[in-house]
Amino acid sequence: MAALTNPAGAVTVNVGGTVYMTTLATLTRVEGSMLGALAEALSDGEVLFIDRDGPSFRYVLNYLRDPFAKPLVPRDPTDGPARARGGFLWSPRTTQPPFYD
Repeated sequence: MAALTNPAGAVTVNVGGTVYMTTLATLTRVEGSMLGALAEALSDGEVLFIDRDGPSFRYVLNYLRDPFAKPLVPRDPTDGPARARGGFLWSPRTTQPPFYD
């Protein structure tokens, strides 16, 4: 069986065991973000591993792909950790990811 390889410009991100494929341009869209810095430090073919909840990362990735798309992160009062999970990825100017009501 042939090994999978990243298409040109693609970046593989493993978040808590959930694997995502995107581009460096997407990951660096928010200037000064921790996620952007981590992605820029990757060597070709290297996988970025983030020790966070994998399924929740889709909200971060969807925002980076289209910041005007909704829903982003549900503002569910019973799920405070969902808001906190993405916090370290945002720029120093932003304390929380954008939410919708």
